Amino acid sequence: MLSWKSGMTPRIQAKTFAGGSLRSAFLQASPALALGLHAWTRAARLRGLRRFASAEGTSGGMKAVTVSKYGDATQVMEITDVEKPTPAAGQVLVKNVAIATNPIDYKAAAGVLAPGAEAPDKRLIVGWDSAGVVEKAGEGVTDFQAGDNVWFAGDITKDGCFAEYTAIDARLISKKPESMSFEDAAALPLTFQTAWEGLVEQMNVQKGKTIFVLNGAGGLGSIVIQLVFRSLETSATFFEC
Repeated sequence: MLSWKSGMTPRIQAKTFAGGSLRSAFLQASPALALGLHAWTRAARLRGLRRFASAEGTSGGMKAVTVSKYGDATQVMEITDVEKPTPAAGQVLVKNVAIATNPIDYKAAAGVLAPGAEAPDKRLIVGWDSAGVVEKAGEGVTDFQAGDNVWFAGDITKDGCFAEYTAIDARLISKKPESMSFEDAAALPLTFQTAWEGLVEQMNVQKGKTIFVLNGAGGLGSIVIQLVFRSLETSATFFEC
């Protein structure tokens, strides 16, 4: 058993809270993620991050990573020219600056979300974690405007963020903290949401309790340990040498 020490400086700049539940601690540390975003998957594990690097799309279009048939992600994912989306009522159009990759991305490409199907009904744009800049707000959107820096985990039933632009429900995005880079912001949504679901919605962890994190590695494990340590001040992880 190895105690998690404060010398292991976390990358998120959260506070140490004197009391209360993990829910209250999380709301103060990251109210946007706690209140504004939906968790569409519990599959987040190791994290990978890269900028979406491609030439500009064709006139009136954009570049995107798409899947036309299910299979090995390394074989079926391809960069193609697609139509640039237009935000519908209640949506915003985001120019993606940085994206994160998750296991759900290659699983979606493999057809895990559509058992028995050989191909999606229409070409699928994968990817759900992103940070970018609002280009246009759709009708009825009042909380965001062009130029806002935002981050989000998208809707798994809609086109994803492995593209130059994403049209997304305004309820699923939040303004990016000024203290965070686009890359850091894109790496957090699914792991934070998964940690929130497990610790708060499922376990209702309270201060004064002891929690053990088994195999606390990768994106999810590291976030769980940081949140628990900063709110409960009692966290440990088992490991094998």
